[in-house]
Amino acid sequence: MRGLAILIAAALAAPAGAADLMDDLPPLGPDKDMRVMRTDSPEARSCAASAGTMARSLRGRIIRSVFTYSPAWGMVWRGDITGGGSAGGWRYICSVDLKGKKRFVVVPARETPPLASGPWGDVRTP
Repeated sequence: MRGLAILIAAALAAPAGAADLMDDLPPLGPDKDMRVMRTDSPEARSCAASAGTMARSLRGRIIRSVFTYSPAWGMVWRGDITGGGSAGGWRYICSVDLKGKKRFVVVPARETPPLASGPWGDVRTP
């Protein structure tokens, strides 16, 4: 959890915004080149479980999520989380690249495009 706190602190302190921290990570929001994937895959379940742990630690919940695939980024799970003192909540991004390496980053939701806008629609989690 210490690594997560460092990522959150870095995102909040970044003068140019959280996007600068994401140069080697997937985009903050899905784009038209990404294909929506089934959320029952092991990768999606693993990412959702990690995000759920974070949401519970913030006394929040996952309010929206979408799981996509692109040849450039592999599988990417994105979820919007309430709570934790950020006015707009948090965007949790978990990716599994083509070699199977799992990475995640958390950024303030105010730095992200809404998951509800785009060709993938609005995918909600309970």
